[in-house]
Amino acid sequence: MALHTSVAANSLTTSNLPPLTSMTSCESFPLATAKVGENLVIVEVKGGHSTRKRLMAMGMADGTVLKIVKHNHTELLVSVDHRRFSLDIALACRLIVSPTDLS
Repeated sequence: MALHTSVAANSLTTSNLPPLTSMTSCESFPLATAKVGENLVIVEVKGGHSTRKRLMAMGMADGTVLKIVKHNHTELLVSVDHRRFSLDIALACRLIVSPTDLS
């Protein structure tokens, strides 16, 4: 015996869906994709204990504000609290950031 499911065509309208909201102000992305001059805030650190410990030693954790000073295909130079750090791309991919209002 086959099981059939039917849905009324009028029940699939957009009026039944919640309104879409703009995600522009809260978009997050890997630090490795950031552009020079951007001010960003760390929203997540992906990785294990040793990765987090290494980043914490540099003053980088959730909520830390940083600025991209230089970016090439192998590394990023970032400024955190008037200190500069070089991060390889693999490590920069583990830092999830979001834009901040700082100029």
